[in-house]
Amino acid sequence: MPETSEKDRRATRAASATAGCYWLPTRPYTLVDAVNRAAAATGSVRYAQQAANSGYNGHSVSVTYNDYRDYCVCEHYWGGRVVHARGSMETVLRAGRAEYDLGHRGTRVLTCALTPGEAEVALALGYIPWSTEGEEAWNDLWFTELHGCVGEALGDARYGCDTSHLLMQASSRVDYHERKARAHADQIFGVGKWKECRLDGPAGEHGMVLSGDRGGAAGAWAMVVVNGDSKLSGPIAGARGWWKDQIASGWTVVSIVSSEAASQ
Repeated sequence: MPETSEKDRRATRAASATAGCYWLPTRPYTLVDAVNRAAAATGSVRYAQQAANSGYNGHSVSVTYNDYRDYCVCEHYWGGRVVHARGSMETVLRAGRAEYDLGHRGTRVLTCALTPGEAEVALALGYIPWSTEGEEAWNDLWFTELHGCVGEALGDARYGCDTSHLLMQASSRVDYHERKARAHADQIFGVGKWKECRLDGPAGEHGMVLSGDRGGAAGAWAMVVVNGDSKLSGPIAGARGWWKDQIASGWTVVSIVSSEAASQ
């Protein structure tokens, strides 16, 4: 039987793989897991090695056809390529299932487009049809907005201001960013030396103004945070102008408290 070229194998595969992609959905992981996973991925080599098989550090596993080698492969990447199996599609589908069945949080297995026969094998092993919409709907069930802030928290740590503990304490993205703003106020004004003023807008907006004295040429200073996002930071005159504009447009004052009360 004459040998086929890589191009021919690719074309043949594309013509026969009409059943689409299949997957084993991502095993949910907690916010603490998310922090640990990101820290392991961005920390030292030793940390990454130690976390390689941790229960919180499940991997994104792929099951694909290699048209160059003319076999299928099950693999993931963690500090390099980790191959679980090579061979027939059934062999690598079973290898992906075995990795998933370890139960490590965060594990997902995604296949390339399968042939109808391969899809039957995948279904028998518990795989389900994959789609972008289906994956998004699944992740919406457990992946919170705080999960999405993990990279930001670890990024802060690289600049000498670790905010992971603030993320763990937060109830929402807005709450996390407001906690960060208060921590920053402690740094620039001094602990217990600033005031927090809160007001709400007519469309459900939430504003926060932190003010204090930076000393020296900077003098009186204020930071304005709206819906968790920094609005302005500068001499207090700017914040006063913003405050007056909001009151004129229907915003209402909710509270004015000292830094000690605001941090509780």
